[in-house]
Amino acid sequence: SEDQNFINEVRKQAIACKNDGADIIVLNIHEGNSSSVKNLYYNQAFASMKDDEDNYLIDAVINGHTHTKQNGTITRPKGMALPIVQGGCNLNSIGTISLEISGFTKKIVGLSCSSESLNSLVSSSSKKEAVQNVLTYEYSFSYCYE
Repeated sequence: SEDQNFINEVRKQAIACKNDGADIIVLNIHEGNSSSVKNLYYNQAFASMKDDEDNYLIDAVINGHTHTKQNGTITRPKGMALPIVQGGCNLNSIGTISLEISGFTKKIVGLSCSSESLNSLVSSSSKKEAVQNVLTYEYSFSYCYE
């Protein structure tokens, strides 16, 4: 099926990233389920996706499409949960995933995720300007809004 082909391609690309030296993989997918991040078929597939050595491949997921403010985790046996966020729409909220990574093992040892109202985070009259300022300051990232 088309869904399985997509999942197989994500697995293939994730393995290629790991083989190229990636320690952590964050997947951004324009899919979502307005009821819960746990109810999206793809998120369940990503949570269980492993390489041939039984290591989980996807470490975090950013969803979209339904434009709802969501966050949650999917529990995985013998591994860290998979954190998932969807930030909502129109810059009304922002999704955050925090990963604590061991400098020794390069593995995730702690995590959290949240989706918060942007109005509660900034007092600026221009949300776009506020988000740009945070991205530029925190991550030295520049994005041009059209």
